[in-house]
Amino acid sequence: MTNEDYPRKKDFPKVNEIIINRWNKMNIPLHCLSFALCPKFYYIEYLKTPTPRGIPRKAPNQDQEVMRGVVEAFCKIADDDVERKILQEQFTAFHMKKGVYALVVVQTDATIVTPIDWWSNYGLETPN
Repeated sequence: MTNEDYPRKKDFPKVNEIIINRWNKMNIPLHCLSFALCPKFYYIEYLKTPTPRGIPRKAPNQDQEVMRGVVEAFCKIADDDVERKILQEQFTAFHMKKGVYALVVVQTDATIVTPIDWWSNYGLETPN
């Protein structure tokens, strides 16, 4: 490849810096929590499809940065350690597909129903 193939190649470092700076501003615990609570990101059919760049997908609970944000969000949201533990236990039930979350129809709906509707339908076992 030559410079003619990538005439803006010299701009890549600056563009990368802009992207990283924006990511650092936007990557707050609440964003991590909202990402981690989106049911579609845990289900097999979704995880089987590669990202647009061809990278294999992984569930949010398998991403260290996301989980650090989730834990921080729980610490900020909870009034005390008892409530934080409840939040973590309910999150575990959700992402490990325990109870109602183990049902095939619930998992299928995760990919076709909006997250707010999905939680409205199936979130009774994890009300917090």
